[in-house]
Amino acid sequence: MTTKEMAQIIGISRITLSKYLNGKGGISQKSIEKIERCLKQYNFVPNAHARSLVGKRERIISFVSTFSGVTDGVSRITSHFATLFTNYILVEAKKFDLKVLVTITDSQHAIAEVEQLFSSSLISGAVIFGLETGSEGFEQINRRGFPIVLVNQEDHSSSANISLVNMDDRRCAYDAVHQLVEGGHRSLMYIGSSLKRLPAQRRAQGVLCALNEVESQGVRCVMGNADFKEDLAYDYVKHYYSHHDRCPSAIIAANDLTAIGAINALKDLAIRVPEDVSVIGFDDIAISAYFSPPITTFRADYQLMAQQTIKELVALIDGDHSATVIEIPMELVARSSVSPRQQDA
Repeated sequence: MTTKEMAQIIGISRITLSKYLNGKGGISQKSIEKIERCLKQYNFVPNAHARSLVGKRERIISFVSTFSGVTDGVSRITSHFATLFTNYILVEAKKFDLKVLVTITDSQHAIAEVEQLFSSSLISGAVIFGLETGSEGFEQINRRGFPIVLVNQEDHSSSANISLVNMDDRRCAYDAVHQLVEGGHRSLMYIGSSLKRLPAQRRAQGVLCALNEVESQGVRCVMGNADFKEDLAYDYVKHYYSHHDRCPSAIIAANDLTAIGAINALKDLAIRVPEDVSVIGFDDIAISAYFSPPITTFRADYQLMAQQTIKELVALIDGDHSATVIEIPMELVARSSVSPRQQDA
């Protein structure tokens, strides 16, 4: 909450509130009591750094990522997508003369940290990604009216102050199934994720929608789970292909790490990719182009995502328009891990 908004709620001028926060005096005892009651009610915490910015044109936003892990006692970004996206956010924010406070945290503490930053008047807006879809925390910050952009977290927003920027995962997963079926594959495997994250949910939805349409063509699909992890995908594929006589001739992996795990398992079983089994991934991480074989995958334009994210946040902060939902298209990058097949494996 900004000092202007707080002053309006208290029923005093912003100048009076500013005097109180900066300890300049010249305020009646009655006004002081009103201010202190309201500060306590709304958990508005004066921040020394925030006060030092009074009167300056500098604007600060928060970029909050929960794609994190702890190494040697230090929180670090652990996701390829998160690393790229963070870099692009910093570049795009600079174009709008925005300072970015990067917060690497976990899902349990993310909302509280964002609320604290807003309440201290340190930031004017926030970008959040990495929380579970449907998190109760979103409703909590929604009630406060903070300008926020959620990235790859929700399908819909009922809030005028929370915009959404998402990748078009559902359509791409749908297209992956149809491409394989058109290539002659009738036995498929989808290695998804049980994580409550929007990309995982939308990719599964796209696969299921396409399977429903091609069911009459005799297409069947084994539904597996590896939670986006290479080792879990390796174990799942190796176990399945070792214990079944008729195995899928194509695998759709929920991300490229899953695809790499699947391909390594197939190699260890002397199953050729793509001659015996085709594999499609998602995200186009750096190693995908240089893996053996190079992985066919769907690529998101992370720079465009960052551009749209910052543009939306600035518009919300400036009050230029209400929140909206933006879908960022993904493109198929065709490489050597997929080939046509005339009959099931």
